Amino acid sequence: MKRHGAPKSKSEKDNYAKQAQQARSCVLQAKEYFDAANTSSLYTGPNHAYYGSIALTSLSMLILGDGRNALDQLRKNNENNHHGLDFTLGCNVKSAMQGINLLESSRAEILNKGHFRNWYNLLPARGSVHAITDYTLTNDQRRINYESIGGYDTPKIEQLKKKKTALDLIKYLPDLDQDLARYGVGVFRSRTNLDVKIERGNKVIYTWRIHGCRSESELEALLANFLTKSDSQNKFTWSGFDGQLSGIVRFESPTNEPTPFIWPSSRDTMSHESISYADMDETHELVDLYVLAYQFSMLSRYYPDIWVSCLESQCRAAKIIERANSIIIKKLPILILSVLRDVQVIISTHRAPWMK
Repeated sequence: MKRHGAPKSKSEKDNYAKQAQQARSCVLQAKEYFDAANTSSLYTGPNHAYYGSIALTSLSMLILGDGRNALDQLRKNNENNHHGLDFTLGCNVKSAMQGINLLESSRAEILNKGHFRNWYNLLPARGSVHAITDYTLTNDQRRINYESIGGYDTPKIEQLKKKKTALDLIKYLPDLDQDLARYGVGVFRSRTNLDVKIERGNKVIYTWRIHGCRSESELEALLANFLTKSDSQNKFTWSGFDGQLSGIVRFESPTNEPTPFIWPSSRDTMSHESISYADMDETHELVDLYVLAYQFSMLSRYYPDIWVSCLESQCRAAKIIERANSIIIKKLPILILSVLRDVQVIISTHRAPWMK
């Protein structure tokens, strides 16, 4: 009722109760699917993880959507029985055992129908960008918090790239940053910290600490993403550290003069590190994890000979798959919860770094 308003009739109230009961059923199923994924090997675990993901995305539809998104209503249209994704594979048993061939040749096509469309269209139209904010209120008063300091428009389903390989998705999973470097998968990125200092309400200082790129071209590509209006361009300053591919970018703006500007797209790891990318599409990481879970499930179910051959070969793809599947199981439920609560949920065993 808080989300959708008080029911206007008894039948509408009954529908609310029905939808809540369906949501409960999705939670119960999701828990058992993810429990099974945690205790299964990679031979079958990805299939459990994907069906757990379906249960959680159904849950989010039931909570974010109105009565048109109730499961019994969706079942009336045969189009909604489709996953909303299509899968193709371009390798065989022999080639899947080499390098990262399986990840490069596994493709998911996004269709404008079925479960994926119904769920995607209810996701927030804007994604949030969070940072540690330091407010100087008076000479002896400060307030430090971790909060949203901006956002980005996410593409409509018609604007999504229709086909993505598993590697296209894996490259931008921040929790795999070090693994991808170890296994020779290149992507222009850097670990980055963003702090925002607000001084007595009359000046805002944004500071990005770029901790290290792997090449000059990677650093240049990242810095090229700091953009604003031409008359304000000189407000960006770059201070590089001698002999290192790292440094600090600063931007100052009077609070009474809002200046639209953009900076490299970033995603946070589960250990609360931020990875910035030079060429990442502005999509929810949740969507990428879901589509990747679909691809792993399709491989394990319908191409078991190719899937098992890859895993048992211990090739680079097998190593990356093992880590990526673990991220899906651990992180996708947290991201679903973040969407439902409309705040960034952080689950940690240590004190939040912005709490002094």
